[in-house]
Amino acid sequence: MDEGRRRKRWTALTERMGSLFSADTGADHTEALVESDRLARAFASLGHGQRIALVLRYYVDLSIADIAFAVDAPESTVRSRLRHALGAMRAALDAQERTMPVRATTDD
Repeated sequence: MDEGRRRKRWTALTERMGSLFSADTGADHTEALVESDRLARAFASLGHGQRIALVLRYYVDLSIADIAFAVDAPESTVRSRLRHALGAMRAALDAQERTMPVRATTDD
């Protein structure tokens, strides 16, 4: 997958993570903790191979070829694991969103 498509697929997840590093107020911090927990639960729901592929690709920033070498698997397997992992993360986060209680909003 080319760089642009890879970044586009990952953008939705990284945008959700963005608030984790910019929380300034207590309310923002609480929301960031909730989001962090949601991401951790979604990540934990992945299979071992999918978790490894995601970490190596998006946190260690290895190429598909380098990941394939590191895990001793064909590149097509690595691409498949990444595709399925991203889909599973999206589905898990969406499912969590549907089951979360509606929060009251305040007008400040």
